[in-house]
Amino acid sequence: MKIITDYIGKELEEGVFKPNEVHEYRFPIGESYCDAVYDPKNSRLKLYGITGRQFSQSENALSLKSPVEFSKAYTKLTIYAYPGEDDIWEQAGFTCEGKILGYFADSTDAILWVAYLDEERAQFHLSEENDAKLKIARSKQVVEPMLAVGYTCPLATFTDSSDISILLKRTFEDYPSPTEEGHIHQLIATQSNLFRYVRNRNGEMVAVASAEIDHKRKSAELTDCATLPSERGKGHMSYILKRLEEDLDMGLGITDVYSLARTGELGINCSFAKLGYVYTGRLRNNCRMPGGWESMNIWCKPDKQ
Repeated sequence: MKIITDYIGKELEEGVFKPNEVHEYRFPIGESYCDAVYDPKNSRLKLYGITGRQFSQSENALSLKSPVEFSKAYTKLTIYAYPGEDDIWEQAGFTCEGKILGYFADSTDAILWVAYLDEERAQFHLSEENDAKLKIARSKQVVEPMLAVGYTCPLATFTDSSDISILLKRTFEDYPSPTEEGHIHQLIATQSNLFRYVRNRNGEMVAVASAEIDHKRKSAELTDCATLPSERGKGHMSYILKRLEEDLDMGLGITDVYSLARTGELGINCSFAKLGYVYTGRLRNNCRMPGGWESMNIWCKPDKQ
């Protein structure tokens, strides 16, 4: 495991990392490998493809949980693990914060095991308030979303990159992922994300969301959900999300659809509940937002397994 922290530490020293950039790596582990995603803005490291036994048997496993030399590198470590090794992960000092149904390419669930390198980040803030909002969301009945008369909901192309960027920046003071026009254009060009949006009768873009596709694992995260304040409560987001689900069903081979929704935003949590998604956990202090760390509720579509 030391190879991972050493590599990240070397790039930190060399000033490789830029604001908002996410860095992906692949490291050998015996006869297998481990995928790593380092997100400096959100101070987190995510690992995929490593078993609890491999982690616990590594002489340098603790270097991942306590990167003394590079303590500013990340303060949250998340393992996307296969089921069945709970005792090993618990003994290694990890806590389960939830699961993503059917996440891996073989439709096996991903169990999310987390370790914090900062005690403050490990604390739950506003937990009672967020639990109350979650209870409201989970009480919603499944409904078929409808688009308001006079509105349209097309699939985004390159020419929509500027409007998408503007809408995201108008909606969020800060955002965990890049919102620049060039970045949006690249996501569309590489088919990393599918974007859909709603325009009103005057042609103004008023709501947007995307499906971030992981082709290797045949999964997709519904994300980038933004609606102008004046247009909220009209069902735009539910309609966009439903259309994105349909897009993913059309020849892309996606077997798993899920989302990480901001715990403090009642509307988006209600949207997923009304589309038949189920709550499967909460990632504490997962993203850096204007008000500080924000936790995310995990919502999964069970019929996508």
